[in-house]
Order: sequence, then structure tokens, then C-alpha cells
Amino acid sequence: MKACHKVGRRAVLGAVVLLGMTAAARDVAAQSVVEAVDRASTVGALVEALFLPAVPFNPANQPLLTLADYQRASADSREGIAAGLGNALASFPLGASSAGFTYVVNTSTGERVLKALSFGPVFIDRAVTNGKGVLNMGLAYQGGAYDKLQGIDLKKDGFTTFSQLGTFAVDGSSIGDTNRALLDVSSHIGLFSGSYGVTDRLDVGWAVPFVSLSVRGKYLRDYNGGLDYDRNLIANGVPVRSVYPNKTGTATIADKTVDATGIGDIVLRAKYGLGAPTQQRVHVSGDLRLPTGDKDNLLGAGKATFRLTTGGSLPLGSSAALNANGGFSVGGLTNEANFSVGTEVALLPAKQLTMTLEFMGQNLRDTVTASTALVSFDGTLVNEAEGFLARRVTTRYGFWERGSTTLLRGAVGAKYAITGNWLLTGSALFRLNDNGYQSKIVPFVGLEHTWSTR
Repeated sequence: MKACHKVGRRAVLGAVVLLGMTAAARDVAAQSVVEAVDRASTVGALVEALFLPAVPFNPANQPLLTLADYQRASADSREGIAAGLGNALASFPLGASSAGFTYVVNTSTGERVLKALSFGPVFIDRAVTNGKGVLNMGLAYQGGAYDKLQGIDLKKDGFTTFSQLGTFAVDGSSIGDTNRALLDVSSHIGLFSGSYGVTDRLDVGWAVPFVSLSVRGKYLRDYNGGLDYDRNLIANGVPVRSVYPNKTGTATIADKTVDATGIGDIVLRAKYGLGAPTQQRVHVSGDLRLPTGDKDNLLGAGKATFRLTTGGSLPLGSSAALNANGGFSVGGLTNEANFSVGTEVALLPAKQLTMTLEFMGQNLRDTVTASTALVSFDGTLVNEAEGFLARRVTTRYGFWERGSTTLLRGAVGAKYAITGNWLLTGSALFRLNDNGYQSKIVPFVGLEHTWSTR
């Protein structure tokens, strides 16, 4: 865990002197962030400390931003972040619920035979079920490196939580500083899943995720001393140049990494295929995510989530199919509607290779949608102190807004029959838009085995 780098009172005072405001108010604001980051022992606490600014400072008591408005925006921002990040980290996509090898009993011979030549999609559910008495179990891995939240690059650019920017009346040059919160998140998820054919039409299954998160948060200040630095202004006995090493630059106020490892939200699954065992074209499925993951560390949603999905499969010749799903989820961090469509095609002479192409969408109903900046002060500051030049100053606080947003993803994958009933799966899940909190690419690798009695 990286230590928190605190800014001393002289540095804080220097930022205040630049704009002619009181050191005490600015000291409290900066130190509150530093202390909150330093105290953070969970991923959730670190995120909240970074992205929620201190109580607003209004030097001229202007009615631009009331405390009630600030608190309302702060609450929306806090809940939006929890839903936006939590949904990405705790409600990650799972593999399809049914086995790659699906069987039906030949009524003439009594033998079990494959009822589909292809092995199915990686993430989308097809209508075909396992078959009575067929057990499938597998292990999979997926990893992610997250950068953008609603189009804002938190890893590289950061989110502006506070700014005090001024313009000198004498020549229009700039002065002031901006505080930015940066977040670098990586995840590693191991998945133990399986399914069992209770009947030729009904499958039940499970998915148990083991999650490891590493979250690094940084709080930076970009500063510009402007004409105060050029003139080596002395305020309250402190020379500006003794506070900042350069006229402009970036100072690290806080830098901390929190790691979390544990079981995520366990999923119980069921799927029912309609139609004769060899002619299943429509299915209805349900997933129940149990709140087994640590909510404080964003390993779980903190409450149960139920997802209901229906879908269909359309054969395209003897070796390919088109699959489409649609449904909704309730509970968890936010309600959502989901939809997906994809194709699968069996290749090679023995049909031992299946290639897949899938498109998936999630419409999250109450999560982060955009950022906004609220102004608490906008006016001209004049001070009679020697050497102080009048400047126009604007003070802003950054928040996240809440609402509905749609995440779009694509996936290209392959399933290969190694030997017997062993199936190797590989896929690359990639984002198609910048909505939500998504990893640019999520690799998915799995190995499964299917047991079928004659």
C-alpha cells in the first residue's frame, strides 16, 4: 500500500495566497481529502474520499451555491459512483449457462447423441439445454483494466473535483489551481461454474466468482502562480516563491493503493428450453445473484439481484445459428434492461471448432451519466495588501450526475474440443462505447468438461 503524500500548510497557504483567500478555509478543505484518503481501508472508502470534495467555501457569501444544493449534489454523486463502479466490478458478464456439449437420447438406439453440432456462444444463452442427466463444470478467468467512466479518462486525466481559477485585471493572464482525482483499477476474476440437466428441457446451474481488485487512487493539484509568482508576492509574511518550486506544476496531495480479494456474488441459474429436445428454439432463464461479496470493497452489490431473460435461436443451415436474448434485472446496485445478439458457426471437418461473434447491451437505470460543475463564487477579489493585484476568480466543485445510460459491448470468441468432452474457450470482450465504467478489453479463457451417461 502506497503511503499518502501530504501537502504541508505552507503549500496550502501558497495556493490560497495566489487567489487572495484565507489560508484556514483552504487548509481544512485540502487536509480533509488527505485525511480521508489516508484513513481509507476499503476500495469504497478510497473512491468516496477521492471524488467527493470538501464542504464548499464561499468567501463573499454569494448565493450561487447553497449548502443544501451542495449536499444534494454530493449525495447524488456518491450514489452514482457506487452504482457506476460497483456495477462494473461486482456484476461482470458471466459465461453462458449451459454446456457446450448438449445431448439427447436417440429413441431408436437409446444412445445419447449430440443435439447441436456447434458448442454455442460464450456469453449469450442459446435455447438448447444440456439434456437430462448431463453435468457440466468448468473454470474460467477474466481480467480487466478500467480507465473511462462515462467518457472521462480517470486513469490518465482524472476528474476535476475542485478548481479556483483567476484572471488578472491588469493583463488578462491566468492564476489558480485545480484538484483532480485519478483512479487506476485492475481486476482478476476466477470463475467456477457448472450446470446440470434436470430434464431434457430444464437446466440448473451456478457460478462462483473469486475476485481480486487493485485500486490506486491519486489526488493531484495543478497550480499556476501567475503574476504573484513573477512579482514574488509576500502575504502574511510568506513569499510565494518559497512555497512553490516553480511558477506552474503539479503536486501530489495523496496517493494510495487498496487491494481486495474474496468471493464475489454467487449466482444460481435456471434455464427452460421450449419445444422438443431436438427442436428447441426458445428459452426462458433466471439468474439470482446472492449478496455474498464484500460490498465495501466493491466485490459484491450488497443485496440480491434477480435477472429474467428470454431468447431464441434460429438455425442457419446445419452448422450455424443466430441467438438473441432480452430481459431485465432488479435489485443490486441498479435496475437494468439487457439485450444481446450473436452468431455461432461450427468449423473444421469434424466440427470441433466453434467461432462466435456477440453484441451485448445494458441499460442501467440509476447510475452515473455525466459530470457537472457547480459554481460557488464568481467575482473580483481586491486586497489592499502591498503588491496584491486585483483578479477575477471563479470557484467550482465537480460532481457526478445520476440517470440512465446504455453500455454496449462486443465479443469475438472460439470454442475448441480438445479431446473427449473437454472444451477450451477463449474470447475477447471489448467496449463499443464509453458509457459506464468499462475495461477496454476483457480477456476470457475457460476450460470445461461435460459428463454424459449412456
